[in-house]
Formats: sequence, C-alpha cells, structure tokens
Amino acid sequence: MEPYRVYVVVDRDFGENLTAIDPGVPVWIVDTPVNRAVAERLRKQRPHENHLTGITTFRDWNSSTPEDLFVSELDMIDLHHGSHSSDPPYTVVEVVGRYHYSGNQDPIPFSSAR
Repeated sequence: MEPYRVYVVVDRDFGENLTAIDPGVPVWIVDTPVNRAVAERLRKQRPHENHLTGITTFRDWNSSTPEDLFVSELDMIDLHHGSHSSDPPYTVVEVVGRYHYSGNQDPIPFSSAR
C-alpha cells in the first residue's frame, strides 16, 4: 500500500510545476499570484477533487522563509489529513521549496517526512 502523502509547496514561483504532481494527491501551496493562477486552473480541470485530494492554497507571509511557511501550516495540514480527519491518516509530507541562507552558502532543496 502506498503511503498517504501530502505535498506542501513553499516555492513562491512553483507555478506550472504544479501540473507535474499527480491529480488526486493533496497539495498545499503557498498563495502567490503565479501559484494561485495555476491552482485555480487545475481546480476547474479537476472538479471531482476535494479538500483531501485536491489543491489548497495558504497565505504567503512575505517576510517568512519557506521553512517558516511550512511550520506555520503544519497544524492545519495535520488537522485536515491527520487522524482526526482521515482514515488512514497521512504518513509522509513532501515539502517542495528551498532553504534560504544568508551568506555565501547556496540554497539547498529540502523535504520532510512525518
């Protein structure tokens, strides 16, 4: 049995890359103009999806790092996909985005598992 996976996209410019995530897999994506446009288009193309299988946008706090965006949404994601709302509950969180460092270090991709 495949794990119940939830994608969390904290990349503010993810846009058309959203189409590469399989339909029917829950995605939480930061609400920016480029991300919202693609999310709204996909919602119209996939009217059968719901809050457990579709795309949810969440508020972008411009001053927040991608990590902070993820952490700030984790309780809400758990409420919607955890043991109180889903049977079985989610077991994997796939975070799409980048750590941002000050200084001379290059950004590195990150992901997380529950």
